Amino acid sequence: MIEWINANEPLWLFLLIGAELVVGLYTAILLTLEYFYDKSYNEKRNRRKKTTRNKVKVEIDRDGNARISESPKDIDVSISHLGKD
Repeated sequence: MIEWINANEPLWLFLLIGAELVVGLYTAILLTLEYFYDKSYNEKRNRRKKTTRNKVKVEIDRDGNARISESPKDIDVSISHLGKD
């Protein structure tokens, strides 16, 4: 066996380096595909978070009177004054 390894050293070194090249290319392709998949998944998730927020903006003046300045169309918002009459 040792005589064969010594006699055919260029052959088995070439096969070893070739196998390592194939495994390295396969790994690089998988990492690239995973990167773009994760990137698109994160973009979709972040986009959904931004569009689902419903905020109501209420402004209160110095006299204590409140008014609604901004609200989504699908939410019914009302203010009732519970202070002194």
